[in-house]
Amino acid sequence: MGECLDGKIEITWTTWTETNNDYFTVERSDNGVDFYVVSVIDGAGNSNEPLNYRIIDDVPYGATSYYRIMDTDYDGNSKYYGIIAVTCRGNTNTWVIRPNPNDGNFIIDHNGLHTFIVYDAIGRIVYDETTEDNHFKLNHLSSGEYFIRVTNYEDNVSLRLIITK
Repeated sequence: MGECLDGKIEITWTTWTETNNDYFTVERSDNGVDFYVVSVIDGAGNSNEPLNYRIIDDVPYGATSYYRIMDTDYDGNSKYYGIIAVTCRGNTNTWVIRPNPNDGNFIIDHNGLHTFIVYDAIGRIVYDETTEDNHFKLNHLSSGEYFIRVTNYEDNVSLRLIITK
């Protein structure tokens, strides 16, 4: 679980049992695709009772930061757990991306030159356009989870998008 606290992000998780658990690696991304290590926390080794873990990310990305946790055992085997998105409003300019009810596309409430890059759930680019138009067309995408990166000359914002049809 992630929560914004005074511009910092607190990531917490609980294990119910641990077997040969060496350590956890917490990784952060600004686009939900490219992750970098934030912290490494020792695991309990072996445990049959709930254990709570916590880290504070002092330097999250401006608007939305994506996190995932990797669990590594003593034998070197690792497993990733799902991605979470945490948004700290007020860290940078507020961006609003909303659906356009007239055509099923999206509108961004910023003017000027923008680059829109949309990644699918496994990190492939499915849309990439640089335009001064504040509309971008995603109605060709199938149902699923996507990550949008919008950049202009002063900001870089990443958002999670779920499309249902």
